[in-house]
Amino acid sequence: MRTKSEYYNRLLWALGQRMEQEDHSSIGLVVCGGAALGAVGALERETLDVDVVALARNNRLVAANLPDSLKRYVREIAEEFGVSASWLNTGPRSLFEKGLPPGLQDRLRQERYGEKLSIFWIAREDLICLKLYAASDDLGRQRRDIDIQDFKALTPKFEEIDVAIKWLKTLPDYHEKSDCLKRLLLDEGHEDNAAYL
Repeated sequence: MRTKSEYYNRLLWALGQRMEQEDHSSIGLVVCGGAALGAVGALERETLDVDVVALARNNRLVAANLPDSLKRYVREIAEEFGVSASWLNTGPRSLFEKGLPPGLQDRLRQERYGEKLSIFWIAREDLICLKLYAASDDLGRQRRDIDIQDFKALTPKFEEIDVAIKWLKTLPDYHEKSDCLKRLLLDEGHEDNAAYL
């Protein structure tokens, strides 16, 4: 199984090189979603994007407000490689505002793409939390099916799902998701975890 998608790996190296050419200030991106699943060896599909949930700055996490210059580099690289302009995006940034799983920052794994760009990959246990959150959302069926497959690919154990549920219960939109979450756990054979909802 691939541990890293060739797709996003090439794009991130290109972004790092562009930052060096332009003498851009260094930046650290905290990445979740499909690209992070690839980094932990759990990717079962070709990921289409790099989802940035936060920035790593001065040993702390901050909101994912990308500089305009970096957004421009992302667009230019998209044109160069013939991919979507949203290949690197801050779609999950609202999760940072709601509150990330406790201890997530301590479990991040840093990887450098040149001198200016650092990617901080979210650990497997935190991906279980975030994917369970995404899969318990009544979004479009195709998007939810992808999140469910990603959640299953992480092969979560009872204790790991229990930790994820405890985190989900702290979020402001938990009650909106609780019914969908319970159905999901029952459908996927996690009856013991569903009993705690």
